[in-house]
Amino acid sequence: MMVCPPIDFQPLKVDEKNHKALELLASLHARAFEGRDEKPWLAKDFEKFLKSPGFQGFVYHSAKQPVAFALMRIVCDEAELITVGVDPVFQRKGHAKRMLAHLVGQLKRQSAVKFFLEVREDNHSAMTLYEAFGFKKVGKRRAYYQTLRGIKYDAYLFALNL
Repeated sequence: MMVCPPIDFQPLKVDEKNHKALELLASLHARAFEGRDEKPWLAKDFEKFLKSPGFQGFVYHSAKQPVAFALMRIVCDEAELITVGVDPVFQRKGHAKRMLAHLVGQLKRQSAVKFFLEVREDNHSAMTLYEAFGFKKVGKRRAYYQTLRGIKYDAYLFALNL
């Protein structure tokens, strides 16, 4: 059995000197969502979010290689996972589970009591991970996601009590 190197957690700080980190986020996002017929986010998209109050971005490394990212927002005592992804080369190696554990730990330290996220209805592997982690399906948003080809997908809303 292959053992994955541990993930190093590196929170992003947004400033003019961190353009490389924003480009890295955009690159990871494009790779993570490749083949899903979705518009990849650009560095300026991540910058816009991260400059807003309550937003936090993370890039996760394994053996000094960037493997995953997450962007979340905290408002009062609730948090929302905005976008998250693992580079396809590093998928199915436990990185998403460790990343999610890190995010939950961050939120608990910041006194959040509830964690929300949306999942596209055809993303079964993500839903399996979230349910195994204790998230409960609490709602459905019809036609929430639209692909570049115009196909609409429902989103399932999940929540975790922290």
